[in-house]
Amino acid sequence: MEVTGLAVGVVGLAGLFSVCLDSLSRFQSYRESNSETHVLYTRFRAARARFEQWGVSVGISNGRLQPNHHDGLDNKKTADLIEDILQIIAKKICKESILRGTRTGSRLQSGQFGGLSQSRCDRLKWAFGGKESRNEQDKSQTYEGLESEAWVEDIRQMLAKIEEGIKFEIQRDVLAWLGRSPPSEKYEDSLRKRVDTTCKWIFERPTFKSWLSPVDSTKPRVLWINGPAGFGKTVLSAHIVHHLSDALDTPVAHFFFTSNDESREDPFSALRSWLYQIAAKNNDAFQCVHRTWENDPSEKASRRTLVDLFKQVVKAVPGCLFIADGLDECSQLSNGDASVARFLRDITNTIDGFDIRFLLVSRDEPEIREALEENEEILSEYRIGTDDVEADTAAFSQSVVDKKLSNKSKGLRSAISEAMTVRCQGQFLWIKMQEESLRNGMSKKRLHEVVENMPSGLHHLYDRNWNRIMNMSDWDRDRTFALLRLTAFTFRPLTVYTVTEAVLITQFQELDPDEYPESVNDEYIRTEIIGLCGPLLEVHDHPQHSSPGSRTLHIPHFSVRQYLVENLPPPAWMQANDRLNKKYESLHHTAIARACVQYLSLPQIREKDGQPCLCVGAFLVYAAHNWMHHARLGLMDPSLLELSKGFLLRDKAQFKSLINYLADPEDISLAKKSVFQPQLRPFEYVLYGGWINMADHLIDDADVNEIGALGRSPIFSACHSGSAETVNLLIRRGADLSITDSLGLTCLHLATACGFENIIRILVESKVELSPQDHKGRTPLHLASARGHIQCYQYLLQRGADVNIRDKWGGNVVHYACIHGQAELLRFILRNAPDNFATDHYYRLGSPLIVASHYGKGSF
Repeated sequence: MEVTGLAVGVVGLAGLFSVCLDSLSRFQSYRESNSETHVLYTRFRAARARFEQWGVSVGISNGRLQPNHHDGLDNKKTADLIEDILQIIAKKICKESILRGTRTGSRLQSGQFGGLSQSRCDRLKWAFGGKESRNEQDKSQTYEGLESEAWVEDIRQMLAKIEEGIKFEIQRDVLAWLGRSPPSEKYEDSLRKRVDTTCKWIFERPTFKSWLSPVDSTKPRVLWINGPAGFGKTVLSAHIVHHLSDALDTPVAHFFFTSNDESREDPFSALRSWLYQIAAKNNDAFQCVHRTWENDPSEKASRRTLVDLFKQVVKAVPGCLFIADGLDECSQLSNGDASVARFLRDITNTIDGFDIRFLLVSRDEPEIREALEENEEILSEYRIGTDDVEADTAAFSQSVVDKKLSNKSKGLRSAISEAMTVRCQGQFLWIKMQEESLRNGMSKKRLHEVVENMPSGLHHLYDRNWNRIMNMSDWDRDRTFALLRLTAFTFRPLTVYTVTEAVLITQFQELDPDEYPESVNDEYIRTEIIGLCGPLLEVHDHPQHSSPGSRTLHIPHFSVRQYLVENLPPPAWMQANDRLNKKYESLHHTAIARACVQYLSLPQIREKDGQPCLCVGAFLVYAAHNWMHHARLGLMDPSLLELSKGFLLRDKAQFKSLINYLADPEDISLAKKSVFQPQLRPFEYVLYGGWINMADHLIDDADVNEIGALGRSPIFSACHSGSAETVNLLIRRGADLSITDSLGLTCLHLATACGFENIIRILVESKVELSPQDHKGRTPLHLASARGHIQCYQYLLQRGADVNIRDKWGGNVVHYACIHGQAELLRFILRNAPDNFATDHYYRLGSPLIVASHYGKGSF
């Protein structure tokens, strides 16, 4: 009896092995391989191949036990152990219900499992070692006497590798949903800039000590360290982060804002980064993020979701410490949903009653002060003064002087250093910007004269350099202005190659091959960039590329950018009335937009063949993707208007070239999704870009109902852009709202899919059909359900949209909400829909319960 049972069990073991192999194949396709996961993907394939080879080596092939199988499989104790290990693999990658018959000895063929799926939640539970799975893993350790079997150990090692790979894959997905990982360059650069012995004074200040170790740890504490520009606040912040990360057992998360990073447009970037860092290091925090991610179908967490999630994390992980440096560098301080004031209010209003500490380091801006003082009972403030940094500025000054005057006597170096310390008035940046004034070849007398004549204070220092620029020749001055403008007011740091070509188009309105530099090397950067603009501009090495032309241009400090906003003049071509009573930043965006469209209008920009200089074509990527953004932020100057209208002609070869360039991205998958198809017309292009002022100028010559790319009329472009003003403009001009595109979608479908409730209201009030069906039978309500746009769904339902319509496969709004994990919207639908919606089985994929289970929404 026992022998027969063993025989049946061994045969079942072969079938179970096939199930595991099939399951691993299916999980391998869980996500497509890309450059980011290539190493992990390769490791996973290697583990699977090794698993398959083990099966062959012990006599399991094609789901059957071979006659010449390994003798160890006939040992019941061994077979039971292997079965337990295979059950761990199969049970946690496949649905448990599929595996119920394995222990009875029935042979399971891989073809029986065509619909294998599992919730993200269950995969995550296994990958991170839920209690049940840990017990099963521990069970395999209780079998003694088998440790010497190498092939059993092979299984164990491979199982560990597979578990590690799946864990990494899922963790990466969850953290990617939070947003990008924090940029570390500013933090690391600031750590490197710190001179030994500096920045330690802060740890001795009573205000800092009481914040770090409060009497009542159940209350949140906010410490705001503020001080004037140039007082070394960012280097101080970096040292605090480094020190506390080593000294504390509780999690420490940080974020450094910079004026040349996109984070300055959205202070909630700090919240994304904080959550990312805590979740990456703490499993309790990760579980909070995972639970929210599980029910959120969006590719990226919204601000509202981030705030709610933040509250969950600080509750689950007491004692967290969050540090933000440079809030004053954000573009919006007081107004708007993406303002610093809104960010601070959302955070401080969320943390009441939790053991949590915040450290904010910035200048004393009134908008920041006003927002923080709304919660004065949890706020502490420390203002950095000259007494605090006196010893540090002396040490920094000495390090600069020792570096620049290495062949001078120690006594002279000390005297020069002391004189600079007195004149710097606590400003490290002032000392740094005077570095180039000191030269080893100068006499002792000349060095003292240079220091005595140094202007005191940053503003006076900037003035002195500005006077130097204003006294340059016209050619050098124009080039310097262009370099500073392209460094301070572009949306990302530009490379030397890119700036070199952009300056040519700015200065000459054309690209003369003879004006390109013969070589972009260190000498070119020293004389033609730093020599003209320094110290108002810095050139940084590229992290991946060592060539001089790949280095990037940066403004050294936010105060320099502010100085340029106030002092950098607009180009001479800009009309005088445009310069009056205008925000100066808009003037510079206008100038950059004009340079971009001039560049894009040139016939030779894509003809790089045979051009030895790497600068040729370097400006194309930036100009193509950003010119309309600059134009939207700028003024409709007559010069920009005429150039743009001349470029935006349907038959213009250069416009067609631009659209073909945008329609052919490096990532082929993006080309299929992109609205920038080769057939796109100028009017649609402007509408997609949200450039309303230009749309006003083009509409008279446009047919508002002409069918273009993707079978769409201009109203689709307007709805996609989110501009209610443009939608109203087209409706007033007679736009046909019933037009369907190549997929059968209407403009109402598109507005609903994008979640633009204001545009939906405009369309509905204009008598658009409420329940049109596309070629798949989907109505706008289907798309609202899939995307989780509950306000859009509620409004359409209120206005009479038909909730009973099914798609061509029988799916209704409940099925769509289940497929895409829209829990909140599903609750609303079920509360307001007929009772049979919850059990509707007419959909091809099954009832809502089956659909929710199949598509991995375990929380449903």
